[in-house]
Amino acid sequence: MSRQEDVAGGSKRIRNLSKPVSVLPALILFVCAGFGGQKNLLDQSIRPFDTTEKWTTPYEADAEKIKRIHDGIPAIKPHVTYAEATAKLGAPDAVYDLRKPFFGLSPQEDGLLMRYRTRFSFRLIWYLSKNGSSPNLKDKWFALYVGTDEKTLLARMANNIELPKIEQ
Repeated sequence: MSRQEDVAGGSKRIRNLSKPVSVLPALILFVCAGFGGQKNLLDQSIRPFDTTEKWTTPYEADAEKIKRIHDGIPAIKPHVTYAEATAKLGAPDAVYDLRKPFFGLSPQEDGLLMRYRTRFSFRLIWYLSKNGSSPNLKDKWFALYVGTDEKTLLARMANNIELPKIEQ
């Protein structure tokens, strides 16, 4: 059919559909390209890594990183996504897969992980200072724990950094 009737404001308009049909292939290409971009965003999954292995210790973060982390922490609340957290805090220094063998960073974290390990998939860590290659109670770090959906943050913890209370 080469005609279509539209009713807008009570009047009828008749338009020829031959022009929109010629634009259809370009529109399909544009829409497919848009979905391709979304696929790339969805493919950005969390992968374990540890940049701290290459550090010389004792390590002290630069003033800019410390400020970015301190300024970003209040915005990190439960159910924030991994992407939102890294946009506020920058890339983590280490990411560990908690479904595989791992080590605890402090007695408080051990308790959290023993209690909720089945709900977590990854631990993201930002260090402000690190005294050695193994965990040390004097280290300053901020950690986020990602749910089993591998996107949503479920918990946060810090060592030797004051965490502001989460406002509901």
